[in-house]
Amino acid sequence: MTVAAARTLVILGATGDLTQRLLMPALYRLHRQGLTRDLRILGYAMEPWSRARFQSHIDKALRAFAEGFDARAAAGFVKQLDYASGQLTSQDVSAIAERLSPGTLFYLALPPPLFGTAAQALGAAGFAQPPRGGWRRLVVEKPFGTDLHSAEVLRTQMHQHWDEAQVLRIDHFLGKEATQNLMVMRFANRLLEPVWNAQHIAQVQITYAETLGVEHRAAYYDKAGALRDMLQNHLMQLFSLAAMEPLSTWDGEVLRDHKVEVLRAVKPIDHRNLDAHAVRGQYRAGRQGRKTLPAYRREPGVARGSNTETFAALRLEIDNWRWQGVPFYLRSGKRLAAETSEIAVQFRRVPGPLPGLVRAEEPNWL
Repeated sequence: MTVAAARTLVILGATGDLTQRLLMPALYRLHRQGLTRDLRILGYAMEPWSRARFQSHIDKALRAFAEGFDARAAAGFVKQLDYASGQLTSQDVSAIAERLSPGTLFYLALPPPLFGTAAQALGAAGFAQPPRGGWRRLVVEKPFGTDLHSAEVLRTQMHQHWDEAQVLRIDHFLGKEATQNLMVMRFANRLLEPVWNAQHIAQVQITYAETLGVEHRAAYYDKAGALRDMLQNHLMQLFSLAAMEPLSTWDGEVLRDHKVEVLRAVKPIDHRNLDAHAVRGQYRAGRQGRKTLPAYRREPGVARGSNTETFAALRLEIDNWRWQGVPFYLRSGKRLAAETSEIAVQFRRVPGPLPGLVRAEEPNWL
């Protein structure tokens, strides 16, 4: 495999938790499907490791986190991996220039405060400018800032070197099969689409509930909380997909505009009606079977006086013709009674009972 014939994926933060738990197992699955033959994977991190040590690190991660682990397939995948160490400075990252391909994607598997620094370092090293016939992309996962101001600052930092079309802000929830099937279920279903409106639907509940606690993510989670970690990104994506109008054409820009149209139609929530539209909570100590579980404030890495929410819920209303008067409930939390990931739609009651079969007051859920 030559650089000229290959595409390169550069993972910044390659020794971190996100890489070993999620990115590498996902790439390994693609490898087993024969989809990474022309892909060069270059890990970049601060640790002064050799290529062999990095490969050994990833091999152990695959054994721990990859589904259907196969030693022979993993050995073939690990051989594709390369490694370089350095700081997030233009001088250090420029050392990998000779290992890049005409088509190169940079994945920021870094703590969110480092996104802007990394984007500027890569840009200053000249990596935002693709070679003739090539391309460059920068992948950023959520959270994209912590509020409007920090998001605008981060956008300014990225646009110093990168065009908007080169920046891919991704949400891994959109890659889930159920999410991808949502629009097909809505718009290609002659039974559902005619009744997918306020005339027939009473409410919509979008829920992501976890029985796990904060686990190994305390350093990040205590600064984010359930609202930023789940609602304002993952569940908002599901909300907009469930509520948006049909697309005129299958195009990324058109899809984004339709989502934005939904968000713009949401009735504002302010301090006067906040209590009727938002709830926050934090889990306390309890038991799960025979196991005693600590309160959130007693979890390792969590500040003892932390006010970070581990449960958040919103009641949203869309001020348009299709959804006038229909509440959408978005909720997510940790250490809850059961694992749930669903969009539940309650249809309005039938006009009257069906003797012996359906009571008029019986809820009708999909």
